[in-house]
Amino acid sequence: MARLTPGLIVPDVHVPFHNTGAWSLMLDVARDLQPETIVCIGDFMDFYAVSSHSKCPIRAAQLQQELEAGRRLRGELDALGAKRKVYLEGNHEDRLRRYLHDKAPELFGLVDVETLLALPDNGWEFVP
Repeated sequence: MARLTPGLIVPDVHVPFHNTGAWSLMLDVARDLQPETIVCIGDFMDFYAVSSHSKCPIRAAQLQQELEAGRRLRGELDALGAKRKVYLEGNHEDRLRRYLHDKAPELFGLVDVETLLALPDNGWEFVP
């Protein structure tokens, strides 16, 4: 009989607007579980700053803070020591691609979620 290995599914975190209590609880459980695989199933990041929706002007220009928070939380997942880590792109991650396509075509193909979150450098598979 095949051995089942523990895995962690991480849905719709929407960094930096995530529930910090729920995130901490999930990490506590994951440390006990010791997952061999982690899968972020989309919308890990919110990318509010580059959303085409109307937004609060105070929060609108804070892409750098969003990315810093995302890299920090990605690092917390990295610390769990999973052998395989998969990051599925969600519609909120796609906000960045659409923003670049529409407003900064000179950067299209040079700036992407994978690079900004340092996914390949930290052993993550990225699935658009």
